[in-house]
Amino acid sequence: MEFGQAVRKCMIEKYYPLIEGRAARSEFWWFMLFYILVIVGFMIVLGLLAALVMIPLSLNGGTTDAAVLASFVPLALLFMVMPLLYFMVPPAVAVTIRRLHDRNISGWWYLGFTVASMIPGVNLLVMLAMFILMLLPGTQGDNRFGGDPRAPQGNIFS
Repeated sequence: MEFGQAVRKCMIEKYYPLIEGRAARSEFWWFMLFYILVIVGFMIVLGLLAALVMIPLSLNGGTTDAAVLASFVPLALLFMVMPLLYFMVPPAVAVTIRRLHDRNISGWWYLGFTVASMIPGVNLLVMLAMFILMLLPGTQGDNRFGGDPRAPQGNIFS
C-alpha cells in the first residue's frame, strides 16, 4: 500500500465504519506519517500566525488594547485547532485499533494502553510496547476480525 492509498482508505473509505476489519502495517505507518505531517504543518502555520499577531503587539509599547487583544490569541488558536482534532483523531484511533485487529488483539486493548500511558513512570514502557506491537507483522490468513489485508483480492488460487 502506498502513501496516498493509505490516507484515502483511512480518511474516506474507513471513516464511518471506523473499527471494522484489519489494517496492514503499511496502511498504519503511512497514515501515521500523514497524521504527523499534518499536525506539524498546522502547528507551524499557527505559530506563524501567533507571531504575526504578537510581534506587532509587543512592539506597540504595551498598551492596554494590545494586552487585551494578546490575551485572545491563544483562544483563537485553540478554535483553529478544533477542526483538526475533530477530523484527524477518529481515523488515527481507528487505524490503530484495526492494526491491533491485524495482530488478532481486541481493540479494547487500545483503551488499556491509553489509560496505562497516563500513569507516570509506566507511560514510557507502555508507549514502547505499543510501538513494538505496531511494528510486528499481522497474523497470516484470516482471523476473528476479518481477512488478511495483504492477501490479493479475487485470487481463487490463494
